[in-house]
Amino acid sequence: MAIQHRRGIYSRFDPSRLVAGEWAVVLSGDPDAKDGKAAYVCFAAGDVKRVATYEDMMDWLLGLREDVITAVVDSATSEIRAEHLQMMGDAQTAEAARAAAEQLRSDAEAARASAESSRATAEQARAAAELERARKIAAFEAAVAAGELDGATFTPSVSEAGLLSWTNDKGLPNPVTVDVRGPKGNDGAVSQIGTGLYAFQVARDGHLHLLHGEEAEVPDMEIRDDGHLWALVGS
Repeated sequence: MAIQHRRGIYSRFDPSRLVAGEWAVVLSGDPDAKDGKAAYVCFAAGDVKRVATYEDMMDWLLGLREDVITAVVDSATSEIRAEHLQMMGDAQTAEAARAAAEQLRSDAEAARASAESSRATAEQARAAAELERARKIAAFEAAVAAGELDGATFTPSVSEAGLLSWTNDKGLPNPVTVDVRGPKGNDGAVSQIGTGLYAFQVARDGHLHLLHGEEAEVPDMEIRDDGHLWALVGS
């Protein structure tokens, strides 16, 4: 008679009834096996381990395939996502740096254009000033060549009639002749100069006369270089 091990359906499988070293074969209904078939070995009452066959391992690995693929894909996707986010962050940082550099370049270009405009304006002002200076120098040299800046000596003279006139050595227009005596005033009349009094009189000959009484104390007088008549009184 062939040696047989404990066997039966899974619903009647009771590990506590097995003895050490005993095998149990589940013929059907094992939920952990794809086809419901399994084998267990007992190490002590209630202590059993399932023995996996080649077919069980293949089924188990095939069952894990989807999980492994999902895990690998998720892991790869996570890494790719992280790399993508890193690339996006680096791209944004690079774009911000590029925009900042472009702004700096634009500001520098605007400053350069402003400086160039100021330089052009200053150069135009300098050229205009140089033309004006050259014009004034040419006008001055022409005036010098024409003798317009040569000095002239004006000489006065007074006629016996008291008319003051001028002559010059450059043929320039002379000042208008004037009467140094001014308009004729009313004739004065002095009947008598009191004691101690004196007076001046311009005679018809144009000379200045001093009139005084016999007992008048007339101060010393002189006409100085400034043309004024000075009376010296006191000490």
